[in-house]
Amino acid sequence: MNLSSNEVGDALSKGQGVPLSDLDEGECGVVIRFSTASKLRIRLREMGFTPETMIEVIRSAPLADPIEYSLKGYFISLRREEAKEIIVRRIDGKRKRRRFRFGWRGRNK
Repeated sequence: MNLSSNEVGDALSKGQGVPLSDLDEGECGVVIRFSTASKLRIRLREMGFTPETMIEVIRSAPLADPIEYSLKGYFISLRREEAKEIIVRRIDGKRKRRRFRFGWRGRNK
């Protein structure tokens, strides 16, 4: 998904920018910007959290920390505090994920 800088600015002005940590399981968002200028921002970019990247919330741990995300074909877990630093534009609708079952009992007959 490719967003122009005007679309990103419009999303923020309309109040559509929310912290990544506010998305629920199954929801998707597109990275708009970061709310910090620290070393964490550099590290997040190195891990693939770049502007215009689509992210899906997979699941959260039993105590709601960390949260697992899917982006660019891989899975990554972030603490809630780290996820608050990433501002995303929420994508309407939830995606239905296939559940994979591992081991011989999970195979279809």
